[in-house]
Amino acid sequence: MARKKLQEAGPEEFSPVRDHAVPVGKQAELGALSYEAALSMLEATVTRLENGSMPLEESLDAFDEGIGLVRLLTGRLDAMEQRMLVLLEGKDGPKAVPYEDSGLKA
Repeated sequence: MARKKLQEAGPEEFSPVRDHAVPVGKQAELGALSYEAALSMLEATVTRLENGSMPLEESLDAFDEGIGLVRLLTGRLDAMEQRMLVLLEGKDGPKAVPYEDSGLKA
C-alpha cells in the first residue's frame, strides 16, 4: 500500500528525508509534535508492530511511520546536544563534559 501510494504520487507530494520518502503533509504534521508526543507515537507504533496482528501492508506502513519518527526524534536530540554544547562553550571553544561532572542536578 505505501509503495503503491509512493509510485502513484507525483514528486510534489513526497519529499525525501534522509533517504526516506515521507509525504510532505505528514512531515509538517510530525514536525509540529512535541518530542514527548512523537516518542509516545513511536512507542504505540512499536507496540502495534510487536503485536503481529496487522496485515503485511499495514505493518509496512506502520514500520515506515516508525522510521520517520525515529529520524525526527534523533534529529531533535542532535539539535538539543548542539544547543547544550553552545551553552557550555567556554573561551577555548565547546567543551563536552559528562553529565555526572557537569554539576547539574536531575
